[in-house]
Amino acid sequence: MKAWLGSGEGGGLLELADARVSVLDRGFTVGDGLFETMKLVEGRVFLWPWHLERLQQAAQLLRLPIPEGNLLTDVVQQVAVANGAAIGSLGRLRLTVTAGPDQGAATVSCVALVEQPPFGAAALTLVGWPRNERSPLVAVKSTSYAENLLALQAARAGGAAEAVFFNTRDELAEGATSNLFIVEDGVVVTPPTSAGLLPGVTRRFVLGLAAADLSMVEEPISRARLAAADEVFLTSSLQDVRAVGSVGDRSYPLGPVTSLVQDRFARAASASWCWC
Repeated sequence: MKAWLGSGEGGGLLELADARVSVLDRGFTVGDGLFETMKLVEGRVFLWPWHLERLQQAAQLLRLPIPEGNLLTDVVQQVAVANGAAIGSLGRLRLTVTAGPDQGAATVSCVALVEQPPFGAAALTLVGWPRNERSPLVAVKSTSYAENLLALQAARAGGAAEAVFFNTRDELAEGATSNLFIVEDGVVVTPPTSAGLLPGVTRRFVLGLAAADLSMVEEPISRARLAAADEVFLTSSLQDVRAVGSVGDRSYPLGPVTSLVQDRFARAASASWCWC
């Protein structure tokens, strides 16, 4: 397996075991960095331009000096191609950009890992503390990921696949690694970004599937509204559109709207423009 590692404009492919970052790197010492996780299929990366756009916007917010030009695109493509045969049918590509040891030039790393497809409907648990929807980091995929990791570890220790955050207004925000959608009377509803969520790339793609026969809206979702939903599904870069079988004690069926979204997603994702 090959990784890409560099600083500023310099860097290249290395054996994964040889890729090392300075202990003074601010991504290591204070979590001053960003990352993007993308689906990798046979050397092709899904929706890379949208991931790059989100990374660039977040870098402006954090004042992170990310490389300009086509360097990041070149890095992603090199790692995807170099590891395509070893990864096989499904993998994940993680691009990380940190402030580096001195905040002068960013450290860039990119690795590819084998990924297993999700199996069955997901069980979700509720997080016991609120997501602060006013935090400047809610729309940033930061390497400061401890809060999400803590929630996810607790969920998986209890046999669930994902953890669900509500915000300080007790409205549904997001999953630890996903965005959430509910279905009410045939209408797909997802929380707005003002609820305190990371605007997922797959979420954006799914919202673009709205049509005359598939209505989608962004609205606040209370606990009662979630509990009363007809169907629930989640979206993420590695799970695409996945049905939710339960949230806490409430169970949900795999309904026709979720199946329709899954089918429409699969057909739309086959278009050549989605891949680089």
